[in-house]
Amino acid sequence: MNQGQLKVTEEEFEKFQKFIQAKIGLKFPENKKTLLESRLSVHISRLGFESYGEYFDFLETQSEFSEEIEFVIDKITTHTTSFFREDHHFNFLTSQGIDIIQKNFGKSTVIKFASLGSSTGEEMYTISMVLYPLKKNGKIKDYSIDAFDISKYALLNAKEGRFRLETQSSIPTQFQNLFKVADNKLLADQALKNNMKFFMSNIAKKNQRFPDNYHIVFCRNTLIYFNKTLQQNVIDNIANILLPGGLYFMGHSESLNGLTHNFKRVEPTIYLR
Repeated sequence: MNQGQLKVTEEEFEKFQKFIQAKIGLKFPENKKTLLESRLSVHISRLGFESYGEYFDFLETQSEFSEEIEFVIDKITTHTTSFFREDHHFNFLTSQGIDIIQKNFGKSTVIKFASLGSSTGEEMYTISMVLYPLKKNGKIKDYSIDAFDISKYALLNAKEGRFRLETQSSIPTQFQNLFKVADNKLLADQALKNNMKFFMSNIAKKNQRFPDNYHIVFCRNTLIYFNKTLQQNVIDNIANILLPGGLYFMGHSESLNGLTHNFKRVEPTIYLR
């Protein structure tokens, strides 16, 4: 059999769907079968397996954060993101959000952010971009950003602060000086990275542990990948780590309908704990 042409059967695909649902909680719909083949076929053949069934049997022997499981998670999870995605949130953050936090927690507060489902880091670097000048001009004392994602590879990319060159066009002019171009990559200035930490975490796991509590939580465009039970887990986790008086930003394609929560709507997709 030629590499790159391994096909998954219906039975094998159903087995994989159940495995991914049980292992990390992600829904993997029928229309993603071609994506699965395109991203894993050559890899499976190189490992010496002659079918997806054999490979999936092997996966089931691996621990949750084994190198092979991490590889598969990275290949099948979506890392579609961009700087200033849903920029209404960042406009709100600078025009009203910081004032709300300082009113509720004090002007000398070091504002703690969590970016859940942080992917390759564009969201957290956008947060840092808009906060960095506020720190320089004394509007805020300081800030920290903790990033959480289930993909080790996405987190490693985020930690390096290396981005595709074409992403530069989505960065407003006033922030362009916080990046440089080298080796055909866009590199973030160390000043943006100083306040960041990175954690592997399954945010849909019930009672997931986090290293801190936060004044502001960004968790956007993640609920759409989970069923209602797992969506509720995510919301419960956010409620557990978001300090009373803090802000939660969710994606514009998401909704809290049908979920139990204690958030008060401030604006569409922006909630107060």
